[in-house]
Formats: sequence, C-alpha cells, structure tokens
Amino acid sequence: IIKNNKIDIIQIEYNIMHHYLPKNDNIKSVLMLHDVSTKLYERSYQQNKKIFIKMFRYIDYLKWKTIEPNILNKFDKVITLTKEDKYYIEKSVKYPISIIPPQIQFEECRIISPKKMNIIFIGSYNREPNIKALEILLFKIFPKIQFEHSNLTLTIIGKYLPLYLQKNIDKNDNIIHKGFVKDVNSEISNALLMIAPIFIGAGLKMKIPHVLSCGVPVITTSIGAEGIEVDGDSGLWVENDINKMILLSIKLLNDKKNLIEKGVRGKERVNKLFSSKVIKEKLISVYDKLLNR
Repeated sequence: IIKNNKIDIIQIEYNIMHHYLPKNDNIKSVLMLHDVSTKLYERSYQQNKKIFIKMFRYIDYLKWKTIEPNILNKFDKVITLTKEDKYYIEKSVKYPISIIPPQIQFEECRIISPKKMNIIFIGSYNREPNIKALEILLFKIFPKIQFEHSNLTLTIIGKYLPLYLQKNIDKNDNIIHKGFVKDVNSEISNALLMIAPIFIGAGLKMKIPHVLSCGVPVITTSIGAEGIEVDGDSGLWVENDINKMILLSIKLLNDKKNLIEKGVRGKERVNKLFSSKVIKEKLISVYDKLLNR
C-alpha cells in the first residue's frame, strides 16, 4: 500500500502494534495509545494482595517502564485518550502529546420506561480489571444492596467468565449471567444503573460512555471515570470507598424516576463529548500540524 500510494500519515492503534510502523522518513507517524501498559501493571501490582501475582505484575511493570518510552518515541506524535494518561507519560516523550477520546459509534439506544429493578455490569472477563471489578461487585456490593432491595436483579454481560465466579452466581437467583449478547444495547437499556468498581487499568474505559449513551447512569471509581467529563448531574458518580458506593447505590435506587432523568442527561452529555464530528475535527487538527498545513 505504501509503495503504490502517496501516504502522508500512518496511524497505529495500541502500543503493542508498534512493530508494524515502517521505516520511512517521508511519512509521518501517529500512535493512538489506548492503554499505558506501564501504568496498568503498576496499578495491578499495587492492588494485588496475592504475593506471587504481585511479584509477577511488578516484573511486568519494570519491563514496560523500560520498553514503553522507546515505543512512544518511535512516533512523530502520540495521542492519549485521557489527560491522566498524558500526564503519566509526558516526561518520557520528546514532543507534545495530544488528548483525543474515542468516538461513540454505537447504534442509537432507546431509553426504556418503566424499568425493572435491575443493575448491570459489562466486560470481557479475560481481562484482570474486569474480573477484579466483578469480584468486588459480587462479593462485597451486591449482597448489601440486595438486602435493602430484595427484588433487585444483577445482569452480567460478557464472555470468558471464570468458573469460580459462575458457581457463585448460580447460588443467587437474582443474578443472571448472559455471556455474549448480540443486542447489547437493549440489555443495557433495560437497566436502571451500572456499578463498576474498577481499581485497575489505564486509558478510557469505553464501557462507561457506552452505558451512558444508552441512558443508564453509572457509579464507578476515579480510575473508571478517567477521561470522562461527566458528573452526578448527568448520571456519573465517582466513589472510591466501597461502603460509600453501597450507600450511594441504595440511595439512588430508592428514586427510580430521578435515576431515569439522570440517564437522559448522561446520554445527551456523552453524545456531545464523544460524537464523531467532534473527534474527527480534533484528529484532523493533529494531522494538519504534523503536515505543516
């Protein structure tokens, strides 16, 4: 393609794809850094309580701390999805970093009303941040919320659920694991609230704006909310204390009408922040500067 076409810019998605960058001084290069691997493994070893896993995560952290700056500096430009990721890597990069979140490309979600007493969690469970978040939700949060709202159900969406979690789910008739679903937006729209206790990870957790774009409010942590400039008035609450997260969930579920109203505001807010038009304009601005136009 490069040989047969006049290519101005090559953009690589994800740092682990850096080896696809061809050596060509006449072509500008951009890396879209979805996750900062050093940051991911640093948080993982800090949060992990199992000594052997903690040790391996620390080794991964040290490895990426050496490797990642070399990868980033292969490019003419790096774009992060969040300001937090930008601040984390900017001392390692020899040029200014831009922040551009991903654009929402989901089908239109219909806001369903009236809604049943149902909360959700979505994710792929071959990723440590999602597994850890679901463990907290299943073992620490949901039982206490269910004690206050006996008719409350929890719907879990996503593949690769570990067997030990499935066994725990099977013990509670109010918890449903649906695995992979084709029409995920309909499943999300049926919920009143998503609770996402995410304490590991880097980059923008796309599940959060996705759920908000379906008119469903979200409670998450400061790590889960990175890069998403939405507040409680628009249906995104940030809480790092598990007990306070439980109390907030109970309080919000006591007022279904208010939750639905917050969901409508959240849908409007994320559509403005992550619309294709807004993101395209930001990308084109980066490209123009790289090409001195």
